[in-house]
Amino acid sequence: MNVPILQVTGLAYRDSVRAPCAVPMLSGIALVACLAQAFLAEGIQNVSPSAGMVFGLLLASATSFLVTPFLIAVHRYILLRETTTTIDVRSHRFQQFFIFSVLLILMMECMSVGYVVFGERTAAGMIVAVLVAIGFMFVSVRLVLLFPAIAIDSPDAEWPRSMDASRGNFWRIVLVCLLVLAPAILLLDVVVLGEAANKGAEKPLRLSTGVVLLMGLVHFYSQALLVAAASHLFLILGDKMSQRSGATA
Repeated sequence: MNVPILQVTGLAYRDSVRAPCAVPMLSGIALVACLAQAFLAEGIQNVSPSAGMVFGLLLASATSFLVTPFLIAVHRYILLRETTTTIDVRSHRFQQFFIFSVLLILMMECMSVGYVVFGERTAAGMIVAVLVAIGFMFVSVRLVLLFPAIAIDSPDAEWPRSMDASRGNFWRIVLVCLLVLAPAILLLDVVVLGEAANKGAEKPLRLSTGVVLLMGLVHFYSQALLVAAASHLFLILGDKMSQRSGATA
């Protein structure tokens, strides 16, 4: 079955507002975590690339730990119409969701490896970053159905089943992700470029408090958008995970 791109995108925008409002406590914790990450990340610009990569990984992982309950709650609200107030961090659901999230974060942070090894603004560093970015996009798109499956305790929540179920819809899923993220990316690009133009040749560029605050807010809302989109993709393609389970049983 082909993914209806515009329909999924529209539903994602709708539920990215509804779901956080349905779980206000978890939304508040996730929002504070995203804001804290934005301000802490802004404060480490003067460290070396290797130290920055390690600190960035630790910071992103800590943020993910605090945001994971919110993401699970959004999935469960959309898929089960369940209003979740608390998430047990000792549960298999939380631990599995968090571990796969950290694995994706680790892949994303690996984009900096080329710059650490070959130096900043080098062709080799850029090539490594591009290759890792392509790999990250491929893996994250093919695993898009895994996270909602984990969130609702589906017996089919295994990464090979997610990979198989998303087959044939790779570029449609990519387009959905681009459509839900494009406005936020464009907004941040315009704001940061405007900040850079105002501050001229300042190195490193120090963003104003307002811009950093906006980055944290956009980070929070972008995650809600992506999770809402993943939930609706699961509603359409999730049965293919069960079919694979039956075929291999």
